[in-house]
Amino acid sequence: MPLTHKQEKFAQLVAAGATQSDAYRQAYNVSPDTLPDTIHENASHLAADTNVLPRIQQLKAAAQAKVVAKHSWNLDKIVTQAEKHMEIALTGGSKGVPAANGALELIGRATGLLSDKAREPQQQPITRVVIVLNHGAVPGGQPRITEAAYEVLPPAMEGPVDDEKAA
Repeated sequence: MPLTHKQEKFAQLVAAGATQSDAYRQAYNVSPDTLPDTIHENASHLAADTNVLPRIQQLKAAAQAKVVAKHSWNLDKIVTQAEKHMEIALTGGSKGVPAANGALELIGRATGLLSDKAREPQQQPITRVVIVLNHGAVPGGQPRITEAAYEVLPPAMEGPVDDEKAA
């Protein structure tokens, strides 16, 4: 059932942060002679009404979504802001270079052009590869790999491996 004009105004005021009593006073043009307990009771009943309560919740959810959307950051916003900062920094001459570099780094990380790979621990190189080919290949056919393995030797053992000593 649609709300009356006064119910809608009450719902909007409550959703905007007014107390139920204040919203009731404004929406219903309550006389200054009305007792505070009466205003509180009427406002509580109105806020709990099966038509008004869902409207208050709907308005609050919409307001919250607006705030989240306004303040949320996404990739485009980060890059745009970093580009603005970089332009500001570059107009400051040589003193602005570190700030510009910081903005460039942020842009690079946000876009995936820069990563922390340099900070990741370096893997040891593979120092021995063993490939086993199938020995029962069809005559004239290409051999296929049936098994493959690799071995990472400790740093002290790196270097050329003598197959005769390894066997």
